[in-house]
Amino acid sequence: GALKINKALASLNLGGNSIGDDGARELAEALKINAVLTDLNLRQNSVGPEGTRELAEALKSNKALAKLDLLGNSIGSEGARELAEALKSNAVLTSLVLEGKSIGDEGAGALVEALKTNEALTSLALEERFEASSIGSEEARALAEAPSAALPRRHPSPSTGAPHPTSHTAWRRRGCSSTCPSSTSTSCRRRSP
Repeated sequence: GALKINKALASLNLGGNSIGDDGARELAEALKINAVLTDLNLRQNSVGPEGTRELAEALKSNKALAKLDLLGNSIGSEGARELAEALKSNAVLTSLVLEGKSIGDEGAGALVEALKTNEALTSLALEERFEASSIGSEEARALAEAPSAALPRRHPSPSTGAPHPTSHTAWRRRGCSSTCPSSTSTSCRRRSP
């Protein structure tokens, strides 16, 4: 209800609230008409493929949301495919954070296809909560070769130089600079011309 008529709230952090697919569905309905919210954090909310499908549908018509964080949710390859479809027509989302192990090779492949046409997304973080990446080398190579995408980057442990147990893979647009203030986060912004 309230988010549908919101005219001031630009950032909403609902991380860790276990809203599930039903809550994601309600938020998606609001996002279809909300023109103010630019940052939505839904980390660790038990959102699955169904809730992700609803959010992706809202992204197709939403003209304001620039940042979406779905880390810690089990969206699966199906949810990643739905988000990829939305990215093909969405021109405002610039940052997307997902759980890499949740989307697998098929989800990564769908995102590769979306990056071929999407020009708005400048930051895609596929974070891992374990040492081995679940995204295969072919998918990583395809993401790296997607138009305007840069190479995947694994952040090493400061002590050993090996990939950090809570490392992530981030794909950046060419023309971006990247900073990694900690081993579990990255930021990428398109440089001004």
